[in-house]
Amino acid sequence: MNRNSLRPMYPGLTGEERFRLAVQVGAAGDDQETMHVARSCPRMEGTVVDPSFTTPVMASFRLASAFARAAGPYLGWVNAVGMLEGLLTGDRGLALLAREAQLPVTMVLDRAAEEAARDLRALIDAFEEVCRERTGLPGHVLLRFWVPEVAAALESVEEWIQGLDTDAGFREGVKEGLDQAWTLSLPSKGD
Repeated sequence: MNRNSLRPMYPGLTGEERFRLAVQVGAAGDDQETMHVARSCPRMEGTVVDPSFTTPVMASFRLASAFARAAGPYLGWVNAVGMLEGLLTGDRGLALLAREAQLPVTMVLDRAAEEAARDLRALIDAFEEVCRERTGLPGHVLLRFWVPEVAAALESVEEWIQGLDTDAGFREGVKEGLDQAWTLSLPSKGD
């Protein structure tokens, strides 16, 4: 079935049916049809909350959510390495490891976390910059408001990421992606 044969059915959809269709079509990768489903939604007259308030509220939610999704794997990796380091170089680990193995094990674990920690630092720096430019607020404030569990996780890995140099190209790419989350700008494919 092609989309043109289904489009005449769209006006009869309820809001909930239209929502489910838009999500299913979007999940299938058809961004053009998702946008058509959304744009062809019936319009209603009504009263709205001041858009100068709701627009940044929703944009800040998208921004914090995008950051949280991007930071999750890095946080997981750094925490996993930190846990291994605690097990292998803590009191129990030191009792199990030969003395000459302790330094190499510590070095391997530090190296295992280094790239993830640098990328996480770049992600945080880019997020902070977008937050300050777009909201006038520091990023940690948005995180504490929208995704407090991620704010807490970032505090727990601070020792791994403080003072790290980051790749400027990676950081700028992340910043562009986060800025797109704020503006909700997607590449236009027509309708």
